[in-house]
Amino acid sequence: MKNFKLMLLMVFLMLGKTALGQTAIIDKKLKLYLQSLKKNNIESYVVVEQGCQGCEIEYAPKPYPDDKVIYVLTEADNKITIQKLEKDKEHLPISLDSTSVFKMLKQRESAFTSQAQFQADAVESEKTLKFVAPHPKYYPYRTIRVNLPSFKSETKVIDQKYDVNGTLITNQKWFKPINEILEHIIRLAQ
Repeated sequence: MKNFKLMLLMVFLMLGKTALGQTAIIDKKLKLYLQSLKKNNIESYVVVEQGCQGCEIEYAPKPYPDDKVIYVLTEADNKITIQKLEKDKEHLPISLDSTSVFKMLKQRESAFTSQAQFQADAVESEKTLKFVAPHPKYYPYRTIRVNLPSFKSETKVIDQKYDVNGTLITNQKWFKPINEILEHIIRLAQ
C-alpha cells in the first residue's frame, strides 16, 4: 500500500512537470497579458485558445509537450495587434493594417448571442438529465472569448464539431459564423 501511494505521488509530481504544469504557465501568461491590457485601458479584445484536453493524462508519466497556444487580438488605429502566447517561447506582437476580425465579430454578434442561448438551454436541460454520455480521453479544442463593449461571449468547440456538453453543433446556425471567425483569426496569427 505504501509503494502504491509513493508511486501515485511520483506520477502527480511528473504530471506537474508535463502538460498540467505547462498549462498553468501559459494561463498565467494570459492573465498577466490581460492585466496589462486593462492597465492600458484596452477593453476590447479577443482571445483564441487552441490546444488539447486530456493529453497530459493519456501520455503520463512521460513528458509530453503542451501544444496549447493562445492568441490575443486587440484593435487600435485601424490596426489589429496579435499577441501569440506559448509556454516556452516569447513572440513579438504582430500588427496588421486591418480590422477585419473586429468587423466580422460585430456583423456576427447574433451568432454569439444564439450560441449563448443554446448553451444556457443546454445547461438548463442538463439539470434533468440522469446520464452523461462518455467522451474521449483526448480531444483537440478551440475556444474564442470575445470582450467588446457591445457584447461578451465565450465559445468552446471540441474536435471541430461538439460543444462542452458533447452535443453535435455543426448543424446549429451559429456554428458556421463562429467557426469562420476562429479559422480567420488562426490564419492571421500564423
